[in-house]
Amino acid sequence: MKFADLHLHTTASDGYDTLDTRLRDAKSKGISCVAVTDHDTLHPSLDQPVQYIEDVEVISGSEIEVEIEGFKIDLLAYFVHRGDNEFSELVDDIYERRVERMKEMVDRVNEMIDSRIFFEEVRDIADNVLVRPHLGKVLVEKGEAEDLDGAYDKFISSENHAYVPLDVIGSEELIDMIHRCGGVVSLAHPGRSIPKKDFPRILGKLVDQGLDAIEAEYYYRGFDISEEIFFGNYLARKYALEHNLVITGGSDCHGSSSDHYTLGKKRLFYGYVRELKKRWEEVKEET
Repeated sequence: MKFADLHLHTTASDGYDTLDTRLRDAKSKGISCVAVTDHDTLHPSLDQPVQYIEDVEVISGSEIEVEIEGFKIDLLAYFVHRGDNEFSELVDDIYERRVERMKEMVDRVNEMIDSRIFFEEVRDIADNVLVRPHLGKVLVEKGEAEDLDGAYDKFISSENHAYVPLDVIGSEELIDMIHRCGGVVSLAHPGRSIPKKDFPRILGKLVDQGLDAIEAEYYYRGFDISEEIFFGNYLARKYALEHNLVITGGSDCHGSSSDHYTLGKKRLFYGYVRELKKRWEEVKEET
């Protein structure tokens, strides 16, 4: 029986392991297909929608934050890659906006600490897109925080002075763009993003906008249902069936040295990958 993990991060965004390490790790855990879904970027080593590397089937993807009715949610784009010019232009634009955002966050941090941090220090530890954990690592190195969690608590969580929100595009705009590029779209970790009371309305709107799939096999840090989330996988699967959405899933693993080392905690039956590929073929025919 074959298994997949369709939600993984690498050092191309806020992951702690390289792509090669991710693939070796996946193989060791009996996972034969992965999707690389780094935040707001495309992994530079993946130049095809699907390719085989070290005997692992690798789907090129991205996790993009969007806005819908005042909620910020994450959408997973599958089968998109650097050859898709329109999507590449989008992630390049997000990269530049993240650079300006990080410069402002560094300035705000410097208002709060006795030592001094330089933007170049943060940029130099990033393989690609700049994300908050890169700034957090520098704060730890400077002795301003004991660990990454401490850096978030003291400086860069959304409740703190140093936090700068990132401007994001609308969900419909992104879904349309991904479809024009021949890709498909899944709603990531729905129980983490949307309150239960609002979920039917928001999901209905996303379906009207062209949503293809929903992540209904997701590792919620050890909880399928808990007070830390709005709802778990059971309800997501129920709505997937009601709206005829493909089911996707994964661990959202960020690497072996992170507190998100969850690879293998959720393994998706490969049959769902086949269903996702069927939808991919339909989208390509439609465009």
